[in-house]
Amino acid sequence: MTIEQPPQDESESGPPEKGGDAHAFAGESRRRFTKAGLAASGVLMTLASRQGLACTAVSPSGFTSMNQSRHSTGTPSCGLTPGFWKNHDSWPSPVTQTTLFRNIFSVSNPSSPYYTITFQEILSPPQHFDQNNNQIGYFLAAAYLNALAGLTPYLTASTIVNIWHEWSTLGYYVPIAPIHWDSAHIAAYLQATMN
Repeated sequence: MTIEQPPQDESESGPPEKGGDAHAFAGESRRRFTKAGLAASGVLMTLASRQGLACTAVSPSGFTSMNQSRHSTGTPSCGLTPGFWKNHDSWPSPVTQTTLFRNIFSVSNPSSPYYTITFQEILSPPQHFDQNNNQIGYFLAAAYLNALAGLTPYLTASTIVNIWHEWSTLGYYVPIAPIHWDSAHIAAYLQATMN
């Protein structure tokens, strides 16, 4: 079986005539193709890259429905990490280091480990009971402080309390129907709002 090649322009280099080195031509052709592919991949990677250290500046429902292929055009508004709040004494009112977690997040079960813990303690990992819940209390406490400080206008203090309430009563949070977030998803979202 023979495959006919289309005629080549004389300006293009082609395979050597009889007696030439066909392997040299194949190697040269592969190198040109590889160079072109590498150059194009750099352009594609630049087009598809996102900021590496940016935080997610969207509400929970926006987070679930946002198109990951588009770049954000808004100004990022990032909250501070739990470690920051743990190591700083100046907290937004009315929360202090001795504020009980239950006083903000309405923990009514006295046998719950979240009932007796303070904000300072929940921000000082590891809390074994909280680690079993993907550190949801750790991230909720920091997110609440961020909201009070005005660092996350897309994530209000009442939304954060509602996240806790749904998760603690139902075992999941519904950012938008029919999506259900377990503690791992909640923690991942909250962590993404911090820089």
